[in-house]
Amino acid sequence: MKRFLLPLLLLLLTACSPQSLSGQVTEVITGPDGTLTALVIETDAHEERGLLITGETMLFSHLDGVSQELLLAYELPELIVSAECERLNKTLVDGREMPACTVPWVSIDQAHLEDTLLADGTPVELWLTPFSTSYRLPNGPELLSVRRSSGPENVLVGGAEGYADLPEAAQQRVSAYYQEQGLLYDTQAELERAYRAYVDAGCPEDFDSHMLEQSIYPTASSQEVMYFLTSVTLPLDGNTATELRLGAAFDRKTGEALEPQELFTCSPEALITALLNCSEVTEPTLRREMTTAFRPEYLVFFPEHLEVSFPQGVLPSQEHAYILSIPYEDLPLSPWAIPEAAA
Repeated sequence: MKRFLLPLLLLLLTACSPQSLSGQVTEVITGPDGTLTALVIETDAHEERGLLITGETMLFSHLDGVSQELLLAYELPELIVSAECERLNKTLVDGREMPACTVPWVSIDQAHLEDTLLADGTPVELWLTPFSTSYRLPNGPELLSVRRSSGPENVLVGGAEGYADLPEAAQQRVSAYYQEQGLLYDTQAELERAYRAYVDAGCPEDFDSHMLEQSIYPTASSQEVMYFLTSVTLPLDGNTATELRLGAAFDRKTGEALEPQELFTCSPEALITALLNCSEVTEPTLRREMTTAFRPEYLVFFPEHLEVSFPQGVLPSQEHAYILSIPYEDLPLSPWAIPEAAA
């Protein structure tokens, strides 16, 4: 008898385990007083399911700008939701019999916002997800995923001081700087590139979508300066990407953006030569290319070293991005600008 106890127990636990349901909303059902009473969804398996809503059901959204009210009003053409269901039973939902269950919560996970057109007139659907905007061909694969941009206000790095450590007036100036900087990529151009890659690959159903992402976060700080990095992920194809890395320095008290050349004791004209002399780059052609391509925003300050980041494409002899890492003790850096080691 004991031999059957464990399998029987597992069977009972499996039968009682909550089941996750998700699918596209096909119908929103309300009561006489306008309150939500049920949702009808179509699952990925093209099966109809009913989600019965009670006064205790929690309804929430993971999407910016997509609220409970929009669901109740059903103002969006397509919504994808998820819910937890303990047991599906055949029951009547708005006069139709279907598997349904009362749910403790419903989450709005995706919303079809609108459509856009490619240069050749091909329509593309825009779907909002919790962390990105997804560009999809109708009844086809995703071409491009644009991750939600972040920072500097809402990004923390362990052991590093950040935006919240600045005075309020300084925070406002830093925010204004990055608002003016804006996005450093062209979404429409990247969407066109992704579509061309899709067509060139033979329009596969399992196309590896391209991804765009931009984030801003603190990298280091001294007693007088706080340093940030803008990181931009740019797709090369569905499997590979390159990263654009741009640094910025701000006065801790005022939030004023500092020109990177101001942080060094040498002249601006001599800066790139000083950086290369402190690096391990000796090859004449590469040094010449770096001298020509150098821009002050390629400097990224970390607690223990300075990074000089040359993006892919700016050095003719290099196939990929090229990064120099230089210890501070080798650099002509003003003492007040040298970052403190992270805690």
